[in-house]
Amino acid sequence: MCGRFVSIIKENKLKKIFNISKVNNLVKDSYNIAPSQNVNLIFNYSNELILDSMKWGYSFFNKQTNNQQHVINSRIETISEKILFKDSFIKRRCIVIANGYYEWKKINNDKIPFLISIPVLETIFFAAIWRVENINNNRVPVCCILTKEASDRIKSIHGRMPIIYSANDALTFLKEKETKTENSNLENDLDYYTVSKKINNPQNNSIDCVEYFKYSY
Repeated sequence: MCGRFVSIIKENKLKKIFNISKVNNLVKDSYNIAPSQNVNLIFNYSNELILDSMKWGYSFFNKQTNNQQHVINSRIETISEKILFKDSFIKRRCIVIANGYYEWKKINNDKIPFLISIPVLETIFFAAIWRVENINNNRVPVCCILTKEASDRIKSIHGRMPIIYSANDALTFLKEKETKTENSNLENDLDYYTVSKKINNPQNNSIDCVEYFKYSY
């Protein structure tokens, strides 16, 4: 799963690595990105790579509950079977720019937050998909992050994790007919440590969020 993450964008570096054709509405750096916020990403449009931001989360009407619902992640194992995601996966892939993500582990009846990243907060890319939704009579681009079963190193914290790419693998993923998805050369480089529970509140958004915090179990 991926419910919060860090994104410190290096625009000039990204433009050079990905040969970006256009830069649109980027959002400022964040140490505590939460669902429904805009996130910076790169997507392929008419064979050009665009650096832009989109709202995080797909919405859909659940006929069983008669309510509008939101989903921020999609399981790669079943993405081709889900009507909500299938078309996006085939036609509209993107990569979300990140520098690590947060996950919670239950220890002694307490939920402890961890920051998972490649030290020290190296830029990584989450596999994702996007589409355009009608929100309050406005056409709004939205995205959804793809997840997989956690690697051996991460599963002690949580059973799921985002699909994480290097720049080269991210470029391959953006080729819409390319089947490469789950495999990543970066998983063995991931490290983690405990951080303060201040990240539980999305309004807390400073460098303090990524600092080590010692817990007594």
